[in-house]
Amino acid sequence: MKISECAEILKLSDPEKYTAALLAPKCRREKLFALYYCSNQIANAAWASQEPLICQIRLEWWREQLTSNDRLKALEDTFYYSLYYFCENDSTSLTLLNQMVDRRAWDISCEPFPSQQTQDTYIDETEGNLMWLACSVLGAPSDLEKDVRDFAYGVGIAKFLKASSRLKELNRQPLIDPSPLGLTRLATNAKIRYIRAKKSLKPYKELYPVLLAGCQTSSILNEVIKWPNRVLLGGLAKSDFKARLNFLFHYSFRIL
Repeated sequence: MKISECAEILKLSDPEKYTAALLAPKCRREKLFALYYCSNQIANAAWASQEPLICQIRLEWWREQLTSNDRLKALEDTFYYSLYYFCENDSTSLTLLNQMVDRRAWDISCEPFPSQQTQDTYIDETEGNLMWLACSVLGAPSDLEKDVRDFAYGVGIAKFLKASSRLKELNRQPLIDPSPLGLTRLATNAKIRYIRAKKSLKPYKELYPVLLAGCQTSSILNEVIKWPNRVLLGGLAKSDFKARLNFLFHYSFRIL
């Protein structure tokens, strides 16, 4: 799979990530496309079959590919090679990618999260790891990691809440407390972390090719806070046209 093919797949599967990434310099944009494609494939591996064992085998395959840079380097002319250059001399990046694989084990299981802390860790080591790695591609200094992860937490919880009704249909247990009060509390906490982080990150326009993909987060969290019952009814953020228009406004004027 070449980078250009990864980009086309991302354009269809996550047009906001794709469009935001176009703001990045070409050399860094290709690394973003490789990273996003890798993340999508890891997530898809957990849903590849109704048979849990097959999904576990696919995740294990990814775990093996991400054990060392030597494996990635050997696969020239593919997106793995771009991952190699990104992870070169950086074992932390491989560790974060492996954590993303490990956390996707929940997607296979039908068990609920045992605690809010466990769910928070899931969000942090999937959405948080991905966003921090993406911001690292754009040269983010290490002292911004907490802000990026708090921003990503808001984005991740918004996505999770939006997908909850579908996850329930697939026999998953995405919510620890599905009561209106519990949903409001979850969304409010995510919004506080997201808004605080967004304020801190606003001056770092070089990170906008990553951060702008999460610009819908406030509207989704606000909707949950106002109408929590929409979460399980599948009526959350239904207007794709309105969401697309909102994203294009933020993208066009570079407003975080």
